[in-house]
Amino acid sequence: MTEARDAVDYSDVVRVGIDDTARKRNQSYISIMANLDHQRAVAITQGRDKGALGRL
Repeated sequence: MTEARDAVDYSDVVRVGIDDTARKRNQSYISIMANLDHQRAVAITQGRDKGALGRL
């Protein structure tokens, strides 16, 4: 999976949006970074803590 991520070209990403959402009702959160121009997820990580932005 690491090879697939390394092969992705993000050079056309200009605008991103970041949001968090609960994966399930038990309040287990994920944070999502999305390419706003192409409406695609760029990165997803567990949690919505201060470190989530760095992990994205």
